[in-house]
Amino acid sequence: MKIKDPTPLLSDWKAPEIIDRKEQIKRLKELCINHLLDERIHGFIFIYGPSGSGKTFVTRKLIEDNYDSIKRHLPNFDYFYINMGDYEVPSTFSLWSTIAFNLRKYLPIKSSKFGLIEDIPLRGWAHDDYLDVVKEIVKKKNLTILVVIDEINKMVEKAKSPEILYKLSQVYTEFREYSSYVGLCFIGISNDFKLYAKLEDRIRDRFFGTIHFSDYNFSDLLDILKLHARYSLEEGSYTDEDLVQVVKKVFETSTSARRVKKVLYHLALLSEGDKLDITLLDKAMNEMRKDFLMEIIYSLPYHQKLALKSVLVRHEYLKKIKKIKRRGISRFVNTLPTRDSIYSIYTNLCKEVGEKPKTYRTYFDMIDELERKGLVRLGIVHSKGMTTIVNPVDPDLIKLLVERSLE
Repeated sequence: MKIKDPTPLLSDWKAPEIIDRKEQIKRLKELCINHLLDERIHGFIFIYGPSGSGKTFVTRKLIEDNYDSIKRHLPNFDYFYINMGDYEVPSTFSLWSTIAFNLRKYLPIKSSKFGLIEDIPLRGWAHDDYLDVVKEIVKKKNLTILVVIDEINKMVEKAKSPEILYKLSQVYTEFREYSSYVGLCFIGISNDFKLYAKLEDRIRDRFFGTIHFSDYNFSDLLDILKLHARYSLEEGSYTDEDLVQVVKKVFETSTSARRVKKVLYHLALLSEGDKLDITLLDKAMNEMRKDFLMEIIYSLPYHQKLALKSVLVRHEYLKKIKKIKRRGISRFVNTLPTRDSIYSIYTNLCKEVGEKPKTYRTYFDMIDELERKGLVRLGIVHSKGMTTIVNPVDPDLIKLLVERSLE
């Protein structure tokens, strides 16, 4: 048995130490922790960097390690972690309804707007109702609330505008005249490391501070893997050279600590006997890739899943047509996976499951989003003019994962 505890190789494990990231820790202490220890609310902090660069781990660990100290200074301090990737609709409505729902433990209160509030539903109210109730609870109970919003870039993508970041940064100022320590403060974490460069100066100027997480280098990834291997694998089941080979393989295409850990996890599962079998590294890489594709597909909104399935259905149909054409039959049948032909499949799939199809334009937006996520590949062919075609990146694997996610 090579794995004594799989948790350290999975993404949600809180490691006892942080590799590298000294500058980011120092900056987060200056902007967040020290302000709370001084009994002051800070403004909106924007953290950005590539996926797997330690943004969430470092932020949560620093807050949770200092939680008791902050509570001694601010007895009414509370902290919520919200990942917008968990929502089918990652909107500000989802954010405020979740925050309000988490504040139910401070009820009942007498609200100037709603009267006596004894409970808060997770859904059913208007967006502004949730926002107003959150503000009233915070003021009436003298609360200091820190909200970490992970994958905040998904909210921006959903809104199709970074204006929501500006509005979140304004919330801090609404409490300034009321108290120096009562209010809401936010840390937004973006996996879209290009988002910050796209922001207008007026939005950047509203941020209390920004923290950039750069890619890990080879040495960092190796140190991270050594740490996690020590806590997860049986002693003597691996060598340092095994870990070097794992990092080398992953580093060819990615600098993500999550991917390095997942590959080691799958390598340990695949290996028979008491030792890691490094010859199975390619298979472990494939299993890791399946895991990440599954995460992406499972997190897709329902209609994006239907759109992806329509691409797969068209792909399967064209495979059959090409076989027929090779036998000299139906030579004039269109064998191009055009967006128009796929849209009609999508509308039929919607009817089968009782959903109202999205508009033609919205469907194309969904296809573009699927390309950004690496699930489909767009191309241009010249057939009676320019025509856009859509193909699945890995049809057999994606088909399996899409069917599972729609069950």
